[in-house]
Amino acid sequence: MLTIDGQGKNGIFSLAAGASLTVSGLTLAHGNATNRGGIFNAGGTLPLNNCTVSGNNAINSRHYPARMAVLTGLRNL
Repeated sequence: MLTIDGQGKNGIFSLAAGASLTVSGLTLAHGNATNRGGIFNAGGTLPLNNCTVSGNNAINSRHYPARMAVLTGLRNL
């Protein structure tokens, strides 16, 4: 599995409202950004297929309230 590593310095993906991106077979690790963490989704569609999301951190600012991602349809393989 390929790993995209933000090395604790950057977010990994940013998805605009209405956009669609399918991510398959990746590990998204160590993303670290204000309000964004590994993935910032402003209202798009982002299916994650056979992916691992690990060790990401979002640092909140006054412009965006703190949010927790809701991941659905996940399963252990």
